[in-house]
Amino acid sequence: MTSSYHRICELLVSNFDLPRSELDPGITFTQLDLDSLSLVEMTVLFEDEFGLDIDPATDLDRTLAEAAAAVDENGAGRQARP
Repeated sequence: MTSSYHRICELLVSNFDLPRSELDPGITFTQLDLDSLSLVEMTVLFEDEFGLDIDPATDLDRTLAEAAAAVDENGAGRQARP
């Protein structure tokens, strides 16, 4: 998997206490079973980390791999925002 995928997983583990063993590229944001406040927080974290407006709350059926691909396609996977 890409570095973006690993960074997304690290955000989820660090900020939402999700076990790394439960994360895999095919899991969707819906399957993570986060509440609405967590989804808003995740959106802010993604914006800060990747400099992109990736809103998991509006696309709950997106997989972690698809989110990482979106980051990579937009060039934000190379470096976090300052």
